[in-house]
Amino acid sequence: TQHFIFGKRAFFGYLVRESGETYWFANLHRSDEPIRKELAAIPTAQWQRQLRDLFADDLPVINEIITNSVGDIGAHLVYDIPTSPVWHRGPAVLIGDAVHATSPSAGQGASMAVEDAVILARCLRDAPDINAAFTAYEQLRRPR
Repeated sequence: TQHFIFGKRAFFGYLVRESGETYWFANLHRSDEPIRKELAAIPTAQWQRQLRDLFADDLPVINEIITNSVGDIGAHLVYDIPTSPVWHRGPAVLIGDAVHATSPSAGQGASMAVEDAVILARCLRDAPDINAAFTAYEQLRRPR
């Protein structure tokens, strides 16, 4: 089950897998526009402090998740999320939010999948073989 929480100062979402592993994200409002390098330079401990402060007045589960997180916290601007370097291999091809970098709270994955499916179908129809179709599909859709 996915959980989405509108906090007083930021938005938080999380998903707990059957194994107990938790995936989470936070959408923060910032008055400045940091670049990718600046975000990458912020140490995990600093992110944890900032996030705990932002969510201090919200549901306690948020700070429990942030405090108990293991590893680095990756930060990306909502419109600058890294995308997959590989879109197809052999007879398999990815579509939708599997390859398009969409915010988990934007609800765009299914829409992108429908767009991708239409373009992929055209490429499969028009290309001489499956690899050429997948390559053409990626070239057409990657900029999107």
